[in-house]
Amino acid sequence: MALIDGHFVCVPKFDVEATLQAIEREKVSNLYLVPTLYHMLIEHRPSPASESPVWRKSALPVRR
Repeated sequence: MALIDGHFVCVPKFDVEATLQAIEREKVSNLYLVPTLYHMLIEHRPSPASESPVWRKSALPVRR
Protein backbone atom coordinates (compact mmCIF):
# COMPACT_ATOMS: atom_id res chain seq x y z
CA MET A 1 0.00 0.00 0.00
CA ALA A 2 2.80 2.42 0.78
CA LEU A 3 4.02 2.09 -2.82
CA ILE A 4 0.72 3.44 -4.12
CA ASP A 5 0.43 6.29 -1.63
CA GLY A 6 -1.51 4.27 0.95
CA HIS A 7 -1.01 4.21 4.69
CA PHE A 8 -1.23 1.65 7.46
CA VAL A 9 -3.93 1.91 10.13
CA CYS A 10 -3.53 -0.32 13.17
CA VAL A 11 -6.01 -1.10 15.92
CA PRO A 12 -3.75 -2.58 18.66
CA LYS A 13 -6.29 -5.11 19.94
CA PHE A 14 -9.18 -6.06 17.69
CA ASP A 15 -12.41 -4.52 18.84
CA VAL A 16 -15.38 -4.24 16.47
CA GLU A 17 -16.36 -0.70 17.53
CA ALA A 18 -12.77 0.59 17.47
CA THR A 19 -12.22 -0.99 14.06
CA LEU A 20 -15.40 0.50 12.60
CA GLN A 21 -14.47 3.91 13.99
CA ALA A 22 -10.96 3.65 12.48
CA ILE A 23 -12.43 2.65 9.09
CA GLU A 24 -14.69 5.70 9.11
CA ARG A 25 -12.15 8.13 10.55
CA GLU A 26 -9.25 7.10 8.29
CA LYS A 27 -11.43 6.52 5.19
CA VAL A 28 -10.02 3.02 4.77
CA SER A 29 -10.35 1.75 1.20
CA ASN A 30 -8.65 -1.66 1.56
CA LEU A 31 -9.07 -3.97 4.52
CA TYR A 32 -6.98 -7.07 5.17
CA LEU A 33 -8.32 -9.33 7.91
CA VAL A 34 -8.68 -13.02 8.65
CA PRO A 35 -12.18 -14.39 7.85
CA THR A 36 -13.21 -14.55 11.50
CA LEU A 37 -12.71 -10.80 11.93
CA TYR A 38 -14.64 -10.03 8.74
CA HIS A 39 -17.47 -12.16 10.13
CA MET A 40 -17.42 -10.21 13.39
CA LEU A 41 -17.72 -6.92 11.48
CA ILE A 42 -20.58 -8.21 9.34
CA GLU A 43 -22.51 -9.61 12.30
CA HIS A 44 -22.04 -6.53 14.48
CA ARG A 45 -25.28 -4.78 15.37
CA PRO A 46 -24.82 -1.03 15.82
CA SER A 47 -26.78 0.61 18.59
CA PRO A 48 -30.06 2.21 17.47
CA ALA A 49 -28.68 5.66 18.33
CA SER A 50 -25.74 5.35 15.92
CA GLU A 51 -26.12 5.38 12.18
CA SER A 52 -24.80 2.38 10.27
CA PRO A 53 -21.60 3.28 8.37
CA VAL A 54 -21.98 3.98 4.66
CA TRP A 55 -19.47 1.28 3.66
CA ARG A 56 -21.52 -1.31 5.50
CA LYS A 57 -24.69 -0.33 3.68
CA SER A 58 -23.08 -0.59 0.27
CA ALA A 59 -20.29 -3.14 0.53
CA LEU A 60 -21.25 -5.86 2.99
CA PRO A 61 -24.33 -8.05 3.26
CA VAL A 62 -26.14 -7.43 6.53
CA ARG A 63 -28.51 -9.91 8.11
CA ARG A 64 -31.53 -8.35 9.76
